[in-house]
Amino acid sequence: MDTVVREVKEETGYDVEVEALTGTYTNPRRVIAYDDGEVRQQISLAFRAKLVGGEARSS
Repeated sequence: MDTVVREVKEETGYDVEVEALTGTYTNPRRVIAYDDGEVRQQISLAFRAKLVGGEARSS
């Protein structure tokens, strides 16, 4: 959860408190294979957070 708090602060200027993980999303048909043999699959996580401070800014 520390990563969520840090990234929101860096990208928006807002301080947040994470309340819950609300979703995990992936597409099992989208797999990336590299020439060196490494294989990756993207996963996206969604969180609900409460605004607790900070000021809006763009990164």
